[in-house]
Amino acid sequence: MTPRLLSALPLTLAALAAHIPAQTSPVPPDDAVARVLAEETRDPLERVNRGSFWLNHRIILSLIEIPARGYRRITPNFLREGIDNFATNLTGPRRILNNLFQGSWRRAGTESRRFLANTTIGLLGLFDPATDWWEIPFHDEDFGQSLGRHGLPPGAPLEAPLLGPSNPRDLLAGAVDWLMNPLSYVPGAGLVVGFNGFSMRLAEYDSALHSVDDPYVAFRDLSALSREGSVRDFAAAPPPPPSVEVPPPPFAGADRAVADSAICLDHFPDLDRYSSSLLAFLFEPEDINFFLRARDRKVPMTATGRELPVRLWRNGTGSPVVFILPGLGAHPAAGGVAALAELHFNEGCTVVALPSTFHAEFSRNASSVPLPGHVEIDARDTHQAMLDVLDWLHTRYDYPPDVPALVVGQSYGGLHALVISELDRRAGHPRFTGFLALNPSINMEHGVETLDRLFEAEYLPADPGGEDPRIASLLRASQLFRRPRQMGEAPPAVRADDAMFGIGVYFRMRLRDALFETQRRQDLGVLRTPASGWRREPRYEEIMAIGFGDYAREFLTPHFGEPSVESLFARGDLRRLQSGLAGNDRVRVIHTADDFLLGPGDLAFLRETLGDRLTLFDRGGHCGNYHMPQVQRAFREQARALLDLAPPGAGLSLRRT
Repeated sequence: MTPRLLSALPLTLAALAAHIPAQTSPVPPDDAVARVLAEETRDPLERVNRGSFWLNHRIILSLIEIPARGYRRITPNFLREGIDNFATNLTGPRRILNNLFQGSWRRAGTESRRFLANTTIGLLGLFDPATDWWEIPFHDEDFGQSLGRHGLPPGAPLEAPLLGPSNPRDLLAGAVDWLMNPLSYVPGAGLVVGFNGFSMRLAEYDSALHSVDDPYVAFRDLSALSREGSVRDFAAAPPPPPSVEVPPPPFAGADRAVADSAICLDHFPDLDRYSSSLLAFLFEPEDINFFLRARDRKVPMTATGRELPVRLWRNGTGSPVVFILPGLGAHPAAGGVAALAELHFNEGCTVVALPSTFHAEFSRNASSVPLPGHVEIDARDTHQAMLDVLDWLHTRYDYPPDVPALVVGQSYGGLHALVISELDRRAGHPRFTGFLALNPSINMEHGVETLDRLFEAEYLPADPGGEDPRIASLLRASQLFRRPRQMGEAPPAVRADDAMFGIGVYFRMRLRDALFETQRRQDLGVLRTPASGWRREPRYEEIMAIGFGDYAREFLTPHFGEPSVESLFARGDLRRLQSGLAGNDRVRVIHTADDFLLGPGDLAFLRETLGDRLTLFDRGGHCGNYHMPQVQRAFREQARALLDLAPPGAGLSLRRT
């Protein structure tokens, strides 16, 4: 897997259905989406594969990770890159031959030019002038891709000990590729090169491993997606049919006036609001080592008596504390969370990132109830968790008891930040300096309906190749993440309908993980399939057919004793907090006019409630413009404005940049 794939893992997980083994019978076209996805991800050796995955992971953590961190710390970056470039260049003849074997004379010629340039001018491949000077594209073809191109199916997924996710075809082909690599004839050379390469990807591995509840499935499906996309070579496929017409945002009346007053982003691509949202994967720390500067700590929780894992970037005792509440199901190890942490850390703040209330780590250790999704209760538990962290910082690191503390919430975490602002205000003794909500959802019912509609995929046109349109859609959308942009190749455009379905699958997977974890710990009797940590596919298949609306009706409403699902949704509507939010000058919101989670009247509500405390950008979809300098500047400016509200004597110390 490439570094780009690993760093984009949270969004690439939208490709759950990307493993394409040989099928014994076609899937009926009228089956539910969940059934199609289940058929495409059959894993008959799941128990064995999970055991092998656990073994591989323990070997990495116990024997490789710590030495790799030390090696990375003492070895200059240019030397590590030189070794990596040298090893990549040695496999040039393999790429040339496999391009020829696949009948791609043009790509074989391109790879020949790369090999010649880097071997001569690049000093045996230590440097990469083919990319840096001439932007010659990189076509990484291997024998497994060649066999796949000639019709050999991959077979069932295999987690190979010490090798990682693969399949029978690629294991066989990998042996041939290894014999074609000159390093295979130098004892120990492959281990040195592999260790060097892993040290360069430590941050990506950490993010990929911890960002999801079930890393085995994540790595398995991501690997299969990458391989299938490589074998099919979409660049050589017939052009896809025209995409669906994406309806415009629901602007009307006051909403239209608010949208027209939004800040125009310079140099933002002309994309629809769904394709724009996929650009969230571009929001990563500027310093890749920032991932490794984090410290994972466990903080005792008042609500449960257990310890909640949090991610800490400490900037010195007494520095303002910024809490980051990520989006639905997200983990502090996600790239976007780390990028947000870096922005505030560079301003002189200590940053603490919490897992989402939908993530297993929060539900196990900090939630007072067995099910996430009740906005009021989730916000209350998150509020208490942050108070516990502040007490822990005071006890463990001697932070002042009145240290300024800012809450920054994104998406679902942004909704919680705004609800917590009311809890904090009503407490009589406000503890938090301010609340900054980024792209918060406003109306829970509208958000649920939107995410379920995206997953149902009724808008997808028929695939011209006769393949199920949902699988073809995910494979097309995956190309945004698969292609190595650092090799001189720009990512292709993503169709609107592909982006819509990918987003729908991504959020459904977050719900799947939350339901699997909570029902394994306390089964409410709604699910019929048995729960097993080693054989999860049957229960995954059942859960994937449960939408957010089903979850609200069948799980949340009866468990919390709500009179109706409408009553539950009302508790997640910010309009009921309008008077409190309007009078609270410690609240700021940054949003995007074309966010697909905004419903009719939401923009007008935000402007009426917040006035100039709302910063609105014209484009970017849902969180897709965070990589833009204008947006990041707004993040910093609003955080500064809120921290400047700290009471006198609070010891505020910001680094102005």
